[in-house]
Amino acid sequence: MKEIDQLSSLRVGEVARLMYVSVSTVRSWSNKGLLPSIRVGPRRDRRFSLEAVQEFMAHSPKFSL
Repeated sequence: MKEIDQLSSLRVGEVARLMYVSVSTVRSWSNKGLLPSIRVGPRRDRRFSLEAVQEFMAHSPKFSL
């Protein structure tokens, strides 16, 4: 994943709330490469693009209608 615009980037907690899953689940998906993220700042916090989150949800059986 390339650079993410600060205005359209989501933090781990925001992604977790959006998907109704735990923060640990989001981190696990990111660690496995299922949900792409970039690391920012000295603490190497994860940031997710809204587009990547939407695509992940569109292709995941958990989120299909």
